[in-house]
Amino acid sequence: NSLREWEWFMKGSTDINELDENVQHWWNAWADDSGYIHNSYGKQFRMAQGYVCGGYLDQVEHVTHLLKTEKNTRRAVMTTWNAFDMANEITPLANCHGTVIQFFTNGNTLSMTTYQRSADVMLGLPHNLLQYWAFFTWMARRTGHITGEMTWIGGDVHLYNSHSAVANSVVQIKPVDIGPELIYSPTDVDTFAAKDFSLTSEYKPLSEHKLTLEV
Repeated sequence: NSLREWEWFMKGSTDINELDENVQHWWNAWADDSGYIHNSYGKQFRMAQGYVCGGYLDQVEHVTHLLKTEKNTRRAVMTTWNAFDMANEITPLANCHGTVIQFFTNGNTLSMTTYQRSADVMLGLPHNLLQYWAFFTWMARRTGHITGEMTWIGGDVHLYNSHSAVANSVVQIKPVDIGPELIYSPTDVDTFAAKDFSLTSEYKPLSEHKLTLEV
C-alpha cells in the first residue's frame, strides 16, 4: 500500500479518486468534496510552480536529466516544500516527508540523502522509509546507476502519546533476522509502478498492534 501511494505521487495527481482504493482513505481528511487536494506530493514532484520565474517544473524529470548528463552534479535536488503553497491558507496539510531529496553520484553508484520535516515514528515513518528506498532504487535504475547508500535525516521526529504503549512493547522485541529484501523488476523503467516491486520472502511483522492515525 505504501508503494501504491508513492505511485500516485509519481503520477503528479491531485485527485484522491485516482488513488488505489486500499489507500484512498488515508487522504480523505485532506481532500475537498470532489477529492481534490491543493498541495499533494504529486503536485510538487511533477508540477512545482515557479512563482518568481513562472511556469511549472517536473522535478523528477529535471533530476533524472541531471543525473544522466552531468557527472558529479551537486544540483540533483528535489523538494516538496514550496514556501508559497505552505503559507497559503487553502493548503490543508503541510508536507511532511520528502521535504528535501538530494542525489549524489560516484562513478556508476548513486546515493541519496533525504531530510524529512516531520516524522511520526510508529505509524508514518516505516511507510516513508520503504517509499524512499523504492524511489531511490527506481531513480538509480532509470539513470543507469547502481544503488549506493541512502541517508535519512529527521527534523521533528515524534511519538504520539496514543502510540507510546505500543512503542514500549516494540522496543522490547529482539529481531531474529533483517527480514526480506525489496526487489525491483521493472516492466517500464520510466514509470514508477508498485507492481514492479516484490520481496525475496514473506514479510513477518514482529508486532501486529493497530495504531490510529493522528491528524
